Amino acid sequence: MWYVLKVIEGKEENACETCRMTFTDECHADVFVPYYARPYHRDGEWKEIKKALFPGYIFVDTDKAGAERVREMTVKRIPYTAQPVCVGEEFVPIYEDEQRLLESLMDNDHVVTVSNGNIIDDRVVVDEGPLMQYSDKVCWYDRHKRMANIEMNLLGKTRRVKIGLVLANRIYTKAG
Repeated sequence: MWYVLKVIEGKEENACETCRMTFTDECHADVFVPYYARPYHRDGEWKEIKKALFPGYIFVDTDKAGAERVREMTVKRIPYTAQPVCVGEEFVPIYEDEQRLLESLMDNDHVVTVSNGNIIDDRVVVDEGPLMQYSDKVCWYDRHKRMANIEMNLLGKTRRVKIGLVLANRIYTKAG
């Protein structure tokens, strides 16, 4: 089960390392930052950059007992680094369907790689990459910056998440 910790935005990787050192083997927890990759143009060539998928949050993969230990250790040992994201007073995992969606988008390194597609009659159609089966979730795109926003839920709240998306062509099938 995946649990979420709130951290300082821009310091996700530092907080992740601190948590890894603090949550000793007794927690049986894998702490990670979900990232997305996107291409960017610099000095006449295309490069790829990784950014936090959920800025200001890190994830902990553990069971219920491990989660209680993580919460305890976070509050006592690193309260200024990370805070458990709770629903009410309870430290709960993200919903199963939310975790399945994230797992289907991310590779083994917890990175959502760049997808490729086209715009057909003002509709985004993804031909390759993790967004292939989720074209309908694209709610905004920027062809020039090669990125898009998709809507997804996290802990029951709808969020817009940035994703790398290269849209090669604009195709019109309608006569006009």
